[in-house]
Amino acid sequence: MKNTKSKFSVKNYFAPTPKSLRVLGDVLLGTFGTIGVSAIVQAMNQTDKEVRKSELIFAVLSILLAMVGKFLTNFFKEEKATSQTEETKSEDIEGAQ
Repeated sequence: MKNTKSKFSVKNYFAPTPKSLRVLGDVLLGTFGTIGVSAIVQAMNQTDKEVRKSELIFAVLSILLAMVGKFLTNFFKEEKATSQTEETKSEDIEGAQ
C-alpha cells in the first residue's frame, strides 16, 4: 500500500495530479458534460417555452459543474506521508553511526 496523501493548494495547480483525482475529474467532466449536452438537445425539441427554459438552465448548470469539478482536481498534489516508525528508524540508524 502506498504511503501517500493528497494536498490541496493553489500553488499545486501545475504539479502532477494524483491518478485517483485525475480519474475523478475525468468522470465528472464526462458525466455532467454528457448530461448537459443531452439536456440541450432535449430542450431544442420542446415546444413549451417554460419547459425549454428550465431544461436549458439545467444544461448550463450541468456543464458548469463538469468544468468546475475538472478544474478543482488540478489543485491537488500527491505527497509522501511520513510515518512515525520511519522517522524513528532513521534516527536510530543515524545515532548508531
